[in-house]
Amino acid sequence: MRSLVILLISVALLWSAWWAGASYALRQGALAWLQDRRAVGWQAEAELTQNGFPLHLRSQAHGVTLADPANGNAVSAERITLSAPTYWPGYVTLELPQTPITITLAGQQFSLQAQDAAARLRLRPGTALQLESVALHSSAWQFSALHGALLRAEALTLTAQQDAATETLYTIDVEAAALTPGDALRDLLNLTGDWPATFDSFALKGAIRFDRPLDREALTGPPAQPRAMDLKALDLRWGALALTGNGQVTIDAAGVPTGDVTLRLAQWQEMIDLAATSGLLDPAQRDQVQLLMGGLANIGGQDGDIEITLAFAQGQMALGPVALGPAPRIMLRQVQRQ
Repeated sequence: MRSLVILLISVALLWSAWWAGASYALRQGALAWLQDRRAVGWQAEAELTQNGFPLHLRSQAHGVTLADPANGNAVSAERITLSAPTYWPGYVTLELPQTPITITLAGQQFSLQAQDAAARLRLRPGTALQLESVALHSSAWQFSALHGALLRAEALTLTAQQDAATETLYTIDVEAAALTPGDALRDLLNLTGDWPATFDSFALKGAIRFDRPLDREALTGPPAQPRAMDLKALDLRWGALALTGNGQVTIDAAGVPTGDVTLRLAQWQEMIDLAATSGLLDPAQRDQVQLLMGGLANIGGQDGDIEITLAFAQGQMALGPVALGPAPRIMLRQVQRQ
């Protein structure tokens, strides 16, 4: 019995020491990052607190303000929480506050408010720290400008999951439930009052295969490069408008894509009318677009729909029979750190 008590006390002391050391390292890392931002001219302020003992490593940043005066970008939040289970700090969860987050982009101010919004990063145990998954989930959210709401939805899900059999392959899933453009966007598009308020569907499913696993080397060395993209399903539906698609593209070492993506556009005439009504197309442009879309509809489509293939071959790209010129290079660049 005495041996058992000694063992339990020893384990408790070791666990406490591990928690204290890991918690201290987390705090010092955050303080060092803030100091690095200040050293390059940023405003970087936050009050840090640590808690969560004994099961979690939790760091809360209160009164967060990050601003880069050089380009007019900034973000401020009442609180941001970073946590991980004590047994493995590689399972990280970032929780956003329920109160609005103020975002400034190129001097223009926006606001993001989300309920139960959290990003979860999962790293596989081991020295390589391979990315197992990353996921962003939120309940009701709204993105606004000074003159009103731009976008809102009842829920948002963004996930990337490593394939169990192929460590370089990640499945991608994006879905917004009841995505609703705000009055500001509806006014910009000059939509009539009877146009549906919400998207019927806003979803994308696909997969990306890289040339090597996503791991800690991606933070310190050349990034992993995409070698194949599989668009399993694109489904965007809003009123009379609908865009769906699927396809596969391979990418060589120079970033040149090869493959086909099939796109299906429902009620393309409605789309042209909407663009013209909103002022996005002037009369001369409308005639040109009408002629082009009509030709594409004659090639593939029926009942007011268009089905056309975006093809990539030998460094060129084409939309059906229409040559579009050189295909874009698909390569990830290494992030330059200041």
